[in-house]
Amino acid sequence: MNENRVKRNRLLGERMVKNLESRNMEGFYAETKEELLKNKYKKQLEIYKKALEEALNRKVKKTYIYSLKLNKEIPF
Repeated sequence: MNENRVKRNRLLGERMVKNLESRNMEGFYAETKEELLKNKYKKQLEIYKKALEEALNRKVKKTYIYSLKLNKEIPF
């Protein structure tokens, strides 16, 4: 009887750890996707920023992109 309890507790513990790992990995992947988008569009946004500043003779204070897939703004 005691062996069954130990096995059951071990299985519960393993499930809890796997659940926590998967939750942490989701956050990790979200950050990685943002970084990938930033790296992909950084040069393009720099060009747009420079063009706007020259055309309007004003300083651009903020640049960002909006990811439809992540459903959020990503500041640069």
